[in-house]
Amino acid sequence: MDKKRKFLTLEEKIQVIEKKNSSLLGIRALAEEFGCGRTQINNFLKNQNELIKQYEEFKSGACKKLKPSRFNEKINEAVFEFFLKARSKNIPISGPMLQSKAREFAEAIGENFSASNGWLEKFRRRNNIVYNCLSGESADVCMKTVQEWKERVKDLCKGYSNDQIYNCDKTGLFWRAIPSKSLQLKGDRCSKGKSAKQRITVLLCTNLSGSEKKKL
Repeated sequence: MDKKRKFLTLEEKIQVIEKKNSSLLGIRALAEEFGCGRTQINNFLKNQNELIKQYEEFKSGACKKLKPSRFNEKINEAVFEFFLKARSKNIPISGPMLQSKAREFAEAIGENFSASNGWLEKFRRRNNIVYNCLSGESADVCMKTVQEWKERVKDLCKGYSNDQIYNCDKTGLFWRAIPSKSLQLKGDRCSKGKSAKQRITVLLCTNLSGSEKKKL
């Protein structure tokens, strides 16, 4: 049976930070001592300056805004851990997915949570999450294999001039596709039509010196 997830209070998070900074305890040892996940410990340490500031403001009474409730802390921790696990597997994550997961976690503990767009924006800022285009096949490349082949290619090319060494590869060209991002006026809705699927296969070939490079 899986161990029940534990969410630490702000005071407990500060204790984690203090123990890490004043001892030689590792991430695993801290996670075992406080009964939480290593991902949570790493997140506390990464954001320790902000957590310490929140704690000091809370103690001094200088913070005018209402602190997040215990319930909100649980939701935020659970959603962030879900996000980290998904991205570690190169699973694309969108804002609506995070909102849906937050509502799912809330329902599991018998609470009603709307996971509004405002919550999503604060969640993204708090955890430094940005929206970027995905690089399709880069995650499939084994860097160890790349390094091995870089060394092997040097041996294979011995005895040949740059004019005699060629590289050839094919790629798909979606010749009617529109850009995946666009400049827009602030406040305007950024929309696009249905993506075009027409494509042709292009074969590219040239030698290392570039003397045989032909125009497409």
